[in-house]
Amino acid sequence: MISRLIAALAIVSAVQPTAPVVRAQSPSYTVTVSIAPALKRLDGRAQIRWRNATTRTAGEIQLHLLSNSRPTGSIALTRLRNISDDRDLLGAAQPLAAGGQRGASVLRVQLPRAIDPGGELAIDAQWSAALPDDATRDDVVLAEHWYPQLAVFTEGGWSAHQDPARSYVFANAAAYDVTIDAPDGWDVAAAGREAAPVSGARGRRFVQPDASDFAFAVGRSWIARRSRVERPGRDPIELRLRLQPEHAAQADRIEADVRAAFQRDFSTINPYPYADLTIVDLPWPSRDERRVFPGLVTLTTRWIAPSRVTELENALARAIAAQSWQSVVLADAVASRWLVDGLSAYAAVRLSEPLVQRQLQSTDPDGFLTARFFGDFVPYAIRAFRVNDALGHDGSADVRSARALQTLERYLGQPTFETVLSEYARQFQFAHPTADDFVHVAEGVSGRDLRWFFDEALGGAQQFDYAVGRVETGPVGPPARYRTTITAARVGDGVFSGSSRPPIGGFQSGRAVEIAAAFADGTTLHDVWDGRARSTTFTYESLAPIASVSVDPGRVLALDVRRTNNSWTARPTRTPTSLRWAARWMTWLQSMLLTYGLLV
Repeated sequence: MISRLIAALAIVSAVQPTAPVVRAQSPSYTVTVSIAPALKRLDGRAQIRWRNATTRTAGEIQLHLLSNSRPTGSIALTRLRNISDDRDLLGAAQPLAAGGQRGASVLRVQLPRAIDPGGELAIDAQWSAALPDDATRDDVVLAEHWYPQLAVFTEGGWSAHQDPARSYVFANAAAYDVTIDAPDGWDVAAAGREAAPVSGARGRRFVQPDASDFAFAVGRSWIARRSRVERPGRDPIELRLRLQPEHAAQADRIEADVRAAFQRDFSTINPYPYADLTIVDLPWPSRDERRVFPGLVTLTTRWIAPSRVTELENALARAIAAQSWQSVVLADAVASRWLVDGLSAYAAVRLSEPLVQRQLQSTDPDGFLTARFFGDFVPYAIRAFRVNDALGHDGSADVRSARALQTLERYLGQPTFETVLSEYARQFQFAHPTADDFVHVAEGVSGRDLRWFFDEALGGAQQFDYAVGRVETGPVGPPARYRTTITAARVGDGVFSGSSRPPIGGFQSGRAVEIAAAFADGTTLHDVWDGRARSTTFTYESLAPIASVSVDPGRVLALDVRRTNNSWTARPTRTPTSLRWAARWMTWLQSMLLTYGLLV
């Protein structure tokens, strides 16, 4: 631990001072909203204040109305006026992007008077919104993207990026002061600190600074629980749980998991910026599970949650990791999806380790392989096999991005990579960096050329697959010796080279791929390769015969799609991979037989 700390301090001292980054302008929203859960309807009114922090004049504003992009949701503005002169702005509004059948999902509002650099605009907005049909599940209603939200204004103009499928809009960090009026008998869960209501106002008031969005939920049957989570060296977090009654027994487990996620050693990969965290447990199943908003996340836990099944820990790790990297650094998740989703998924893998270790009381960071029977309902932990399920399904874009960042961590070393993350979060807190900004931070902290890596790993759909090809060995002499020729092959089209410079003549450029040759007398020889050619050969003379060969023995290249061809042994043995596949097949067969047994 001390050596890691010394290494990290040395890296920090080597980082060149950077110019302070100008934070994105912070709008403010003062909102009063009343919700009718039974009708899935809400009515709101807001004062929205915005300052032009660019050097460009703004002749218009753009507003997100994302609910209009859903087939059964809508948001309709009924009032939009400039507060300073009481002039109507709604009449000059035009749709910029088509939404659903009910209206535009992005609205362009022409201003009667342009806003100069440094100038401010205050508008009075009033609207009605119909929540989507799937926003309600049993006695819980989730309100997301229920208000008109300003897009981002930069030196290049307005950026109104949104992704309806992921319920995402590109927005600035803003200050929210929201008063929510719900019917009697309905509890309110929201982000931020609860404050005293404004005199004469109905409902509960929540204040949240530096948030790129604001969501809330109302429920009338959940169990409320509140606790304090300490963070060494930082302010504590007030944790608020809203659980389904049948999940009350999981409250202690969730609280313990959250505490484990905020350990000191994980502050660099979990730079959570807020003093509050609200977790809303939605009824199962729900389309809105794992929704992430600043200071609020949703989960859909299972009624049957045995102690040896760590699905809950993985779900919490994914939610908290996404909170940290989508709320701290506001990179555009449409333009730089690999960066946003990749950082969240990478951090989820790291955060899941202490949660699983605590739950299983084990030093192994991986959970047990879990199977579910009877329609994916009854879980069973196969205690003979360990897997890390924090990433979810392989093959998705965020999994590939996370694998790329895992590769970069192993290539640079964990202390260096954690310093990269810390510096990136420091420079761009609540700002809008691009993917190139992350690359520049990584190169500046590590002192290495990394453009080759990002171009290959994240610049396309290349597949990485390095393998042991032919191994030819035989005695030579006298005296008695062995000559071994090893062929290492690049099977995929991805290149893991270690350098952006091209080779010169017959000389390689880069040393990223390692080859290890182990001999029967215990001797191990290591060589390196730039991984560019389709194959390369290594020849050794030894006193003992070859025992095994491994390409990338340290598993640095987490993007390698097929690890089974990375090794060769003179005496083949059973591999954990074959045992794991056998266990999966036997579990599937058992589930099928048990299910069939119920029908006969």
